[in-house]
Amino acid sequence: MTAWRFAAALLCAFLIGANVNLAAVMLPQLMVGFAIAPPLAMFAWQSTVIAALVALLLGGLVVRLLPQQRAFNAILVIYAALTLASTFVGQFEAFVVARALQVGAGMLILSYLIYFLIRDDRPETSAVVIGPLFATFLIGYTTASISAGWVVDRHGWRWGLAAMLLAALPALAVPARGQRS
Repeated sequence: MTAWRFAAALLCAFLIGANVNLAAVMLPQLMVGFAIAPPLAMFAWQSTVIAALVALLLGGLVVRLLPQQRAFNAILVIYAALTLASTFVGQFEAFVVARALQVGAGMLILSYLIYFLIRDDRPETSAVVIGPLFATFLIGYTTASISAGWVVDRHGWRWGLAAMLLAALPALAVPARGQRS
């Protein structure tokens, strides 16, 4: 595993972590933008956390069933499309669904990054890959109010979500070696 591939994976993990918790940062603006009560705004955040956990649980299975570069590329496109959909959607219900699916796709990207990094090295290095990626994901999650919150505060929640397209960029650098399909 090269240092730049690992660094790209760490950056992606950080951004995906921030993406999961971004809804908590957006709560006040979501309440105004969709004219909803605080419990519904909290539901938007909780749905993203639940989607992240479900995708994390299923990520290994998905990667095992579809371990190809083509499947990873499809998930990147789906992530980008869902990011744009959740950014421009006009109804709260559609926002919650698009956002939950978008976060789920982000977590699948993380699963693929782990797979690609371990696949190209010895299996005994998996702790060297998984530990730092998960820790960096959690740092992104817990610092979302700082790392992504300033975009939301200055430019609104829609721009904050659109900025999460950046999470896909470092992911493109990771699956450089190994099997192609």
